[in-house]
Amino acid sequence: MHLREFGKPLSSRTRELLENALQVLGKSSSTCLSVLCTISTSLIMIFVFCFVAVLGEDDDLPQFNSNVVN
Repeated sequence: MHLREFGKPLSSRTRELLENALQVLGKSSSTCLSVLCTISTSLIMIFVFCFVAVLGEDDDLPQFNSNVVN
């Protein structure tokens, strides 16, 4: 990073970083997109699993599993 870039506003530096990231994604789009999709999908699944597990622990809420015998 050059010394004169520190004087730029944060928005322009952020835009430059985003443009560089998009250029990198464009060069190896299939690999990066597949990795990003895999990571985002796994994070969403973990979040949903934790959310359902927390809701399942509460006895006041209706159970999601129909096999539970009360």
